[in-house]
Amino acid sequence: MKKTRSTIVAALSCAFFLTLGISCNSGKNQEEEELPEYWSVTPPEYHSKSLLTTTERSTFPAMIEGKEYRLEAMIYRPKDAEKHPLIVFSHGRNGKNPPRDYTMVTWYDALCLRLASEGYAVVYFVRRGYGNSEGEDSELLETAVQCGLEAAKDYRAAVEYWSGKEVVLPGKVVLMGQ
Repeated sequence: MKKTRSTIVAALSCAFFLTLGISCNSGKNQEEEELPEYWSVTPPEYHSKSLLTTTERSTFPAMIEGKEYRLEAMIYRPKDAEKHPLIVFSHGRNGKNPPRDYTMVTWYDALCLRLASEGYAVVYFVRRGYGNSEGEDSELLETAVQCGLEAAKDYRAAVEYWSGKEVVLPGKVVLMGQ
């Protein structure tokens, strides 16, 4: 099988979720393949951390191209006074003209809580034009590349705002999403 960048990224993403005990099976009938022993996954109940977590619903100011927007977010973090690596996470897009879903900020609660229980501060934010975030749909553009570059502006604003918080380890930021 020829390995492409997308194949490698998909494999790495799947490996990341499996380490958290989260299935990434696409639902297709695939032949079972025996994996090497070093790929084994520890069930979630045996993970060493499983920290208590806290959540907070919030909005934050996002400066994008000289204009301020209020973007909705949920913050998940271990319930302690320590600094933690930050995961900035956002949703995908559901079709050409998706209706606003005002519950969107809670779509990934289980995953974000799991990441927080493993020692990460997680900010799941809702981009412009979605959910309760301000602004028009900025991603309805001609190409997927243009849409992605527009979404990246929201990610940049989120990283700039949240990476400076006192619960975040400086320089330890990961982007995640669809």
